Amino acid sequence: MKYKILPLFLMFAFALHGQTRKDYAVFFVCSDYENGWNRLGYTEAEANEISQLLKNNYNFETEIVTATTKSIMVQTLAKYKNRYYGPKDQLLLFFSMHGVHDKDGEEGYLIPGNGRKKDDTYESWYSHSQLRTMAKSIPCNRVLVAIDACYSGIFGAHKDDDDIKPEWETKDYLCAEKMKRAFPDQSKTRKYLTAGGDERVPSRSIFAQRWIAALKTNGGDDGLLSVQVMFSDYLKYDAAQNPTFGDFDASTAGDFVFVSKSACNTEPVIPVNDADTRAWNNARNENTIDALDFYLNTFKSGRYRADAERLMSIIQEDNVWKEAQRTGNSERYTKIYCPGGRYCTEAEKKPSERNDDGMVFVPGGTFTMGCTSEQKDCDSDESPAHEVKISDFYIGRYEVTQKLWVQVMGENPSSFKNCDDCPVESVSWEDVQTFINELNKLYPGRNYRLPTEAEWEYAARGGGKQVLFGNGKNIADPDEMNFDASKDYKKSYSVAGTYRQKTVPVGSLNTPNALGLHDMSGNVYEWCSDWKGSYSSGSQTNPQGPSSGSNRVVRGGSWNFFPRLCRVALRGNGAPGYRVNGVGFRLARTK
Repeated sequence: MKYKILPLFLMFAFALHGQTRKDYAVFFVCSDYENGWNRLGYTEAEANEISQLLKNNYNFETEIVTATTKSIMVQTLAKYKNRYYGPKDQLLLFFSMHGVHDKDGEEGYLIPGNGRKKDDTYESWYSHSQLRTMAKSIPCNRVLVAIDACYSGIFGAHKDDDDIKPEWETKDYLCAEKMKRAFPDQSKTRKYLTAGGDERVPSRSIFAQRWIAALKTNGGDDGLLSVQVMFSDYLKYDAAQNPTFGDFDASTAGDFVFVSKSACNTEPVIPVNDADTRAWNNARNENTIDALDFYLNTFKSGRYRADAERLMSIIQEDNVWKEAQRTGNSERYTKIYCPGGRYCTEAEKKPSERNDDGMVFVPGGTFTMGCTSEQKDCDSDESPAHEVKISDFYIGRYEVTQKLWVQVMGENPSSFKNCDDCPVESVSWEDVQTFINELNKLYPGRNYRLPTEAEWEYAARGGGKQVLFGNGKNIADPDEMNFDASKDYKKSYSVAGTYRQKTVPVGSLNTPNALGLHDMSGNVYEWCSDWKGSYSSGSQTNPQGPSSGSNRVVRGGSWNFFPRLCRVALRGNGAPGYRVNGVGFRLARTK
């Protein structure tokens, strides 16, 4: 791998903004609701405008998450909990959605898109207590939680005096000195800003509009905008509402500062030219074992060595845990990292006790199924393209392996043996039903099943997107999919190359789609639950296929099929007793 030398303008940017600070913002927004809540028509547009200001004016790395379920919120927050942060990094968590409180007004809740209108157990809502606990545990020194929702002020554990501004903002320091004082080493911050107190707030958010106004100032003359000044000068707006500000962890007292791209531009700054800093910034941006190893081997006494070693250990542990999840065997992880590892609690559970069974949550939605505009060489049974609404479900990240089949059934029917992590094949639809019955006896309550044909296509499309292949690509490349890439079968939408003539270990080509699903095109065809039938033009919700028939649906193409037959819209079929070494399956479940 070649390592890039950072161009001069990036070196200059690092000199201005601190060589080791990165700023992140993740927005959780919900406008459409399923269970009777009023639609919030402005949340996404408001979040997009704030996000663009943070990216363009303040160098933030931003993400907008449509909070359709509590699970999506929890999983996204867990993602940010499990990443590496430098000592001066900052993380903004911004929530814009409906909010409620309990009967006593002592606990507040955020309502995702599928939140029930009346939830006596609060299972479908995300509580302020859960959010506080998660935000405290994120290993970023500086975290700011902003809540634009009704009753959001219940979140705050300790309200600050908004008239007291940071010392560095009140003194006549030069900008470089302000930067130094605003970002002292290891300073810890847990701040919050809320749109109101214990009252309702308008759906067209004054809070968001004041954020936009504050950010458009680019931090004023020095380019530095503290959260205290944002609150006192911009967010205190209406006597009918009571926006709040403070520390949600009273043991912290640091600042959260928005640093604009123009910060300190009135003072002469000498660019950072030393090779150590350039190499560390490069390694950190690439965030790979190879890049970090290059830095550590090149700068054996480097100033950032401890940070590099810490980041490398995080990536190494994550890789071992991902392998444990892929194979279903956590023995290597526990041997290396337990006790004390970040995933030990889950790794040490018995298989029957684990929540993580390798299934991926697929949030429901509406998509166009069949021969859509990006598809090529469609068959007649792929038409008419029609609208389908899918409810939430779970589907296997990988095709079911030979190893799992043997663990459940005690024998291996596959043609390509001696490959535990290869997909099981040469199994009929009827064989699969027997396997699922036995699996559900081992794990009662999970109710594993095959996906419906509509669920399969929605998942293969990465959540209903218009893509040609199940890895999210519009070109079939043998380096990314296992199919017959012989030159005789080359198409305008494929690359000629290796024809492996056998299955490969699941996930080994490392090209998942937008949902994180592997091998949705190629490797083996996958059985679906439906009888094969014809499409109708009308809109449908969770279609199950015909009530009877002669053949069951298979989807996704196989190691021995050419590119056209690996498209996400292609519909294969076979008799329920049909067995061949190009057909396997992946599991699904409803909850």
